[in-house]
Amino acid sequence: FGTPDEVVEVWDGKTVTEPAYDPATATYTVKNGAELAWIAQTVSGVTRATQADLVGKTIVLSKDIELGGNEWLPIGHPVGGSSYTNAFKGTFDGQGHSVMNFVVNNSKCAGLFGCLVGATVKNVTVSNAKITSNHYAGAIAGWAESGARLNNIINCHTFFYSK
Repeated sequence: FGTPDEVVEVWDGKTVTEPAYDPATATYTVKNGAELAWIAQTVSGVTRATQADLVGKTIVLSKDIELGGNEWLPIGHPVGGSSYTNAFKGTFDGQGHSVMNFVVNNSKCAGLFGCLVGATVKNVTVSNAKITSNHYAGAIAGWAESGARLNNIINCHTFFYSK
């Protein structure tokens, strides 16, 4: 994962940092686990920013993201709300990068993304995720709205390995 000269930073499971934002393109560029955690916490209603701040925005990965086997809050997890109100409702473009080595232990909407409503997720690989759930689970997304609020999941892959 990554190129031989690229250093992939391992997330410590705690640090949360707002990623760079380009208002001209309405795009957040994520380069590490701390920035991806900010996206997850914002969509899920944990940070002072609100989920509405990310509706219709684009999130792009500029590097592979190594989550270090830490507990992961899915992007769009219904923390204190419903799957509709805290769902991811934007575009996520992995640009061919991977998000790897994370653990999700929750009872609802478990995956890299918890809930998707009218979202696009594309060009990303999820590798070596450990997901435990008794309700809605998947490596890419635990739950995706159907019907009028269709989602697009395009060119996404999962890869699981054991040592």
